[in-house]
Amino acid sequence: MKKGLGIFVIIIILILLSSCSSSERGELYKVGLITEGEVGEYGWDALGYKGIQHIEDKYTDVEIYYEENIETEEDVLQAVDDFAKKGVNLLFGHSSNYGKYFVDIASYYPDIHFVYFNGGYTSDNVTSLNVNVHALGFFAGLLAGEMTETNEVAILAAYEWQPEIEGFYEGVKHANPRCDVRVEFIQEMTNKDSIRDRYLSLKQENVDVIYPANDIFSPQIIKEASQDRFYTVGYMMDQSDVGQEYVLSSTLLNIDRLYLYAADKKAKGTLKGTVYTFKHEQDIVSLGKYSPLVPEYIKNKINRILEDYHETGLLPY
Repeated sequence: MKKGLGIFVIIIILILLSSCSSSERGELYKVGLITEGEVGEYGWDALGYKGIQHIEDKYTDVEIYYEENIETEEDVLQAVDDFAKKGVNLLFGHSSNYGKYFVDIASYYPDIHFVYFNGGYTSDNVTSLNVNVHALGFFAGLLAGEMTETNEVAILAAYEWQPEIEGFYEGVKHANPRCDVRVEFIQEMTNKDSIRDRYLSLKQENVDVIYPANDIFSPQIIKEASQDRFYTVGYMMDQSDVGQEYVLSSTLLNIDRLYLYAADKKAKGTLKGTVYTFKHEQDIVSLGKYSPLVPEYIKNKINRILEDYHETGLLPY
């Protein structure tokens, strides 16, 4: 009799726990992620994987799926169909390139809410999460302007439209108006010889702080510069382990936090098919740990500006 009662109590507890968990997850059932590349230790796609892990940690009864190397429209169609069959009702596409594909097929999958990043395409069940990364460049420039000894610094970018470029220039000039700012572009982002040649040309031109503003080639630049004892600023993720003390700090793009933001809204039934724009909200832009080579007074100065930005969204122009 006592044994039967014990089993009954356990069953009741399990039912209560299950109902509480289901109540918390609300309209969030299963979550999917597609990325253009592979989710590794560094880079943009790694942030996407980190994002769905945040969801998994909070909503422990929500199943998580992901597929890598989804690049073409055909890849997207196949992946979405696979996820739909599994019952996914919140699907993240970790790229701006997915926006057009999602809008084109959204009406065929009304039970899936599609979320992607930094685009203008939306529909009833397609959401774009846009992040202004101007501030990312500003804080890199601020640190570069403070730490240069030659008054020659450079940003290496992949595209002319990158907001980090203007932000870097403004940050450098705010810290050090006399400093010259070089802007260089690397079109062949996977060509190691081309990347090395561009780095060597900057080195010969007396540049002593480099900000490689691209997750594909930043590890190579940082590694080479640290071997030559040149300063760099890490990009998007903490890259201090790549260049050790010669990485002055890293500009962090905490976009993975927006995954949980979208999941919470989906759970509550408040996620809209629109563009959500984030500047200082959620502390999306921040800095990693400082190198021991950065003086305390410089760290304090930059930290005060960063704190003001997180509170107000304003940069000190």
